[in-house]
Amino acid sequence: MGRWRYAFFALAGLAYVAGAGGVGFVGPDEPRYAEVTREMAEHPLVPTLWGDPWFEKPVLLYWVGMGFVRLLGDREIAYRMGSLLAALMLAWLVARVARGEGGRRGEIAATVLLASPMWAGYAHGASTDMLFSTTLAAAILFAYQWIEGDPRACYPAYSFLALALLAKGPAGPFLFALIVGAYVLYRRRGRVLLSRRHLGAILLFLLIGSPWYVYMIFGYEGTFFTDFILNHNLRRYATEMYEHTQPAYFYLPVLLLGVLPFSALLLTRSFPRDNLSVLSALAVVIPAVFFSFSGSKLPGYVLPCIPFLCIILSALPMDGRFPRVALMVVQVAGAGYLIWRLREAGIPTGQAVLLGASFLIAGVLVGLASVRLEAAAAVILVGFLMLKLVGGAQLDRSLSSRPLARALVDRCDTADLVLFMEDRATVYGLSYYAGHKVDDTRAPGEVLTGTRSFVLTTPAGLGLLRTFDSKDFDQIWTHEGHILARMAP
Repeated sequence: MGRWRYAFFALAGLAYVAGAGGVGFVGPDEPRYAEVTREMAEHPLVPTLWGDPWFEKPVLLYWVGMGFVRLLGDREIAYRMGSLLAALMLAWLVARVARGEGGRRGEIAATVLLASPMWAGYAHGASTDMLFSTTLAAAILFAYQWIEGDPRACYPAYSFLALALLAKGPAGPFLFALIVGAYVLYRRRGRVLLSRRHLGAILLFLLIGSPWYVYMIFGYEGTFFTDFILNHNLRRYATEMYEHTQPAYFYLPVLLLGVLPFSALLLTRSFPRDNLSVLSALAVVIPAVFFSFSGSKLPGYVLPCIPFLCIILSALPMDGRFPRVALMVVQVAGAGYLIWRLREAGIPTGQAVLLGASFLIAGVLVGLASVRLEAAAAVILVGFLMLKLVGGAQLDRSLSSRPLARALVDRCDTADLVLFMEDRATVYGLSYYAGHKVDDTRAPGEVLTGTRSFVLTTPAGLGLLRTFDSKDFDQIWTHEGHILARMAP
């Protein structure tokens, strides 16, 4: 193992972990999951949100978060550490398995994975997506080793599958069965499913994964089954009740952007046919097709595909036979699209251009046959690191409710505050940082007839309140599109 490889993985570890707490919780999910984790310290079996049972997701994220909070304190990085370390450890496993196919496949696959924007982005989220993706991908990779001749690998395969069940629910075992089942048929190895080791591994899966579900189903009668299984699994997939609608082709650009700029390597038109690549193709195509038929589509649903897409990319020929003009067009278009998506997500223009430029430079390096892919990946990781360390404060103001919450504490009692027409990210973020649920509503009448003295809203919301009633509003403070006003008694 060369020094370059050690240096790259040291850079990757630094780029992932350094400054991971510099930005407060982003979006509605991070502060909500963090609050559930915080409350579970008192009752570690039942997820609750503001004291009420909350059954949207299983328990693994909260258990992992509780452990890191005890180790690092109640800080953002503690809640994100499980995702960060899981992402890094899965890259190690990808390198280990792909290395067995010969050549530099292990190094290349892990390198591309760690520098992939989708993988690195979700690694920094205190959400269930990364833990689910890493445990499911690990289960599939160990299953590959088991099917290809290592019978003991079925035990870690089913152990990780049980963790995937605890991370996000039945989607893990379902996708595992489709992918591994299809690969067993391809390899004509059906006899491995009838072995005693396989039966023992299934029992191990049930021993690890089922006790919590049994406790919840019988402890909360039909409530857990209705909320979690019916609403957040079956109806989420079959209907548009959660309003995450996207076109059927949605996951194609998501996957290509997810491994930018390395997705341009697909222009070689040469698909590898070794067994690991076939398994990886199944692990990319089956989830992408399955979720393409879902009424609810989010990018994180295909995050488990990213490691296997990187394994496929690692098997493509690196002999310089890329169509250069097409490659450069793809790289420039990809970098421009990435900048646009970053701006859409609220990232300031300067930071978006900085990160987009690092991807463009990396894309040029990918097209040079004389340059190793680790060099391109290193440029991207340096861009990630600079984004967090140099632009962290501005990202915090643009993406998180943490600065807003800190400023509000000095201007009003958050227990005497109501939020009007604020988005879900602000509602959950302020509630988390305030340490209690902050009332929110979209009904003007509830604001005007309520008991709260302060209202936090948008300019449009304040205008609506003033036209709805003649009550006076003393505008106290404005911050990043939010207005704090005192309501006249």
